[in-house]
Amino acid sequence: MRVAVFSHGHPLYSPGGGEHAAYALFQALEAQGDCAASFWAAAPAGLLDADEQIRCLKPEREFLLRRGDDPLLLHSAVQLFDHSPVAVQLRLWRPDVIHAHHVLGIGLDVFWALRRWFPDVPIVYTLHEFLLLCPYHGQFLRRDGAICDEPDLVTCARCLPEVLVRHLQIRRGMIEEWVRLIDRFISPSHQLAAMICDSGLLASDRVDVIDNLLPASIAAASDRGLPAVNRFAIFGNLSRPKGLDLVLKAVLLAREQGASVHLTIFGPVKQRREGLSADQDRYQDLVNSLLSSLSDCVTVSGVYRQQEIPELMASVAWVVMGSRWRENAPVVIEEALACGRPLIVPGFGGMAEKVRDGLDGLHYRSGSALSLAELLIRCSSDTAGWSRLSQTLRQPTSSEKVLEAHCNLYAQLLSRD
Repeated sequence: MRVAVFSHGHPLYSPGGGEHAAYALFQALEAQGDCAASFWAAAPAGLLDADEQIRCLKPEREFLLRRGDDPLLLHSAVQLFDHSPVAVQLRLWRPDVIHAHHVLGIGLDVFWALRRWFPDVPIVYTLHEFLLLCPYHGQFLRRDGAICDEPDLVTCARCLPEVLVRHLQIRRGMIEEWVRLIDRFISPSHQLAAMICDSGLLASDRVDVIDNLLPASIAAASDRGLPAVNRFAIFGNLSRPKGLDLVLKAVLLAREQGASVHLTIFGPVKQRREGLSADQDRYQDLVNSLLSSLSDCVTVSGVYRQQEIPELMASVAWVVMGSRWRENAPVVIEEALACGRPLIVPGFGGMAEKVRDGLDGLHYRSGSALSLAELLIRCSSDTAGWSRLSQTLRQPTSSEKVLEAHCNLYAQLLSRD
């Protein structure tokens, strides 16, 4: 069986959770004795030459595609005629199954071309957020920061005042047609599957709930004991929706109450200011101001490689999330659990589903720095509480079982004819 895995980025250039999940699946499939896999990722902007449509990173295995930059209608930037460089390379590879993990950067229209080039090849799509329903960053988070519960054209137009309503209608129609091209959808969480199906976009029998795959280096992590219980960490992409500022405000409140709290930030913080929007610029100023006030109890460790995660998590007791949106199935949760680290998360969305309150970690009121600060104060001296949690942490679904679920789905789709 030959599986072509598509992703909105290559973790070599874009180390996000979705990219890592797609790449881990590619690697696991490639390691199967009876399977071959290839990885097709949207290239970072500016990496490919002006006339370059596709670049081979590893012969017959990993490819970069010209990245599309159309967040609204999701048009691709690659040529899609029948003898285009991408079409030629894909035909040479001859996939039996196509498994896509995103449309961002790849483009919706690529899938019409894939269906034309490979009419009998099943296409599987893994959902990673709410982009199919929410045109404003796909997070059900309104421009003013409020949670969005029922998006419609009027609500979406308020978040995107620069976009014509008819363009939002066109987008919705394109996605409704695109859904018909996909043979089966995968959701890594029940809450995402339910929201997509409740919207009417998908029937429930077209969605399978299967966990994201962890790479072998994380899945094999072992418990390395407990460091100082007052050591907390936040990992990953530290944009405003991820709530780094909220976590920093909570640390500030905890310190003002006399608690001994230390936070380590693993991820890029000091971004280049060129090209930032006004909102991003203001957010960066806020984060920098908070960091200046907390220089004695916050360490900025910077970017890291995924294979370093077990070692990094061994240096802290707790993994904290500050997300303002209903995260679907954050890979960092599975990474923390695999490394034996309880989590402190907002009690909603996929975070509440994946982290059982009082068993895998603790919940605080979403968006509340005060609620989080109260937990930081409590946890910073509660060695017994940490030990109790360490005994009840669930183990992430094994890589073997996740891979088996994927392969069984592929086999089911291939046998239907």
